[in-house]
Amino acid sequence: MKVFSRVIFTLLLVGQGIYLFGQDSFEITGTTGVTCNKVYLRYHDALYDKHTDSASVLDGRFSFSGQIAEPYYATLDIRNAAGRQVVYQGFFLCPGETKINVVDSSGIATIEGGPEQKVFHDFESGVSNLKNVFHEEK
Repeated sequence: MKVFSRVIFTLLLVGQGIYLFGQDSFEITGTTGVTCNKVYLRYHDALYDKHTDSASVLDGRFSFSGQIAEPYYATLDIRNAAGRQVVYQGFFLCPGETKINVVDSSGIATIEGGPEQKVFHDFESGVSNLKNVFHEEK
C-alpha cells in the first residue's frame, strides 16, 4: 500500500509540474474611450478553473499579463462608474501580445492577437456577413 501511495503521489507531482512548466506568458494592452475605472478579463482554463482579473483604467489605458498553457476563449468586460456593463467583448487569449482598442460604449472593439484570434475574427466577420444577407432578403 505504501508503494502504491508513493507512485500516485509522484505521478501527481510530475503531472502538476508538466502543467505548470508548459505555460507561456501573455500580455494585453488596451485603450478605451469608455469612461470607466476598471476592465475585467475572464476565462476558463483547460481544467475548467475560472480566472478573473481586473485592471485599472488610467488615461484610457489598461493592461493585463499572466501565464497560460494554451489559447483560451476570454471575455473583456467594461463597466461604467455606476457598475453597469457597457462593453462585453469575446476574443481568444493567446500567448504573446494582444492589443485591444474599445472606441466607445457601442461594444465594438478591434483586437489584434495570435493566430487563433485572427481565425476567430474571420469567423465572426463571416457570421456577420451571413446575418446581413438574411436581413436584406426579408
